[in-house]
Amino acid sequence: MQPLTTRPWITSGIAVVGAGLIAVAPVAPHTPDLHMPDVQLTAFDPFGAWIDVFNTSSANAEAVADTFFVAPGAVLQQLLVNQVGYLGDIISNPGNIGDVFSTIGDHLQTLFTNTTLLNWDPDIADLEATRPIAQAGDIMHGLANLMLPLVMGGDMDPDTLAIVTEVMHFIASPVTGLLMGALGPVLSPLVEFGNSVGDIFASLGGEDPLSVLQELYDLPARVLGSIFNGSELSLDFLIPLIADAGVLPEGLEIESLSLGLGGLLSPGLSGLPVGGDIDQMAEDLINTGIGGSLWNSVGLVIPGVFELDANGVGPLGSLVAFSQIVAGAIGWEGGGNPLADLSYPIMPILDWFGGEG
Repeated sequence: MQPLTTRPWITSGIAVVGAGLIAVAPVAPHTPDLHMPDVQLTAFDPFGAWIDVFNTSSANAEAVADTFFVAPGAVLQQLLVNQVGYLGDIISNPGNIGDVFSTIGDHLQTLFTNTTLLNWDPDIADLEATRPIAQAGDIMHGLANLMLPLVMGGDMDPDTLAIVTEVMHFIASPVTGLLMGALGPVLSPLVEFGNSVGDIFASLGGEDPLSVLQELYDLPARVLGSIFNGSELSLDFLIPLIADAGVLPEGLEIESLSLGLGGLLSPGLSGLPVGGDIDQMAEDLINTGIGGSLWNSVGLVIPGVFELDANGVGPLGSLVAFSQIVAGAIGWEGGGNPLADLSYPIMPILDWFGGEG
């Protein structure tokens, strides 16, 4: 390298000049204080982003598959079990036909409530009554959904508060999870491309030149990975608009706001699967199910009130969770295949010869 080859000449020159200065005047020579800027170089990683994409995709696919194979085609299985059960009730006693239609009506009402959360009026003190929202989203989003109308409703009239509550319930429902699952893989690559470009520009002002090259190199992996695993869109630009609208009570401020978008394999997150132990969930505060909703995709931080992480859900995760919620609404107890409980109807034996009957 050039500095090493010229060092003897530079050293000899400095010695000659120094000796001349000392001979002319007995003063110490002055050398300038050279300042080199602090530059931190990190190792370039050509495979890290791709490995992360593979590992995350694998884990997400496993979560979706594990839930699906608990009861493949749970809705069709439960429908078959129900039809055979109804037939058996009618054969054993034709007078049961009224009860059969009543049961069907109850199932349809439960199906509508559990999938849309409309006309759902839970008793917060009753854990079992909160099962529909625990199946639709994670624990913290469920609690926030129940609390937010109360937080916002201090100055609202009862009718407006009722409308706000219904809207909050609907956006937390599994139906909106299907919508988010359909939009996620389409929007995630665009959002992640924007996030990557933003990170590149942010790296330009840093002290590590290699970080810019790393961000550029990782861009394709991040965009491709978002198709499978989703991305997160910052909505902080909406915070001033929300503050000016006066939606939140005085003294409460939103610190951050975002929207989680799922990818093809994103499982989402929910408090518990169909048939899960809700008492255990409340005790451990651990989410054990998949799925999601529009509300579950929102990341929101209100200091001193709650902090919610955005949990995006993909099409597969939302469909698997939704189908099991439907099966649970029409009679499935969860935990295994509904057909395992199938019992065929038996024709009652009529004693035509004067025996007991």
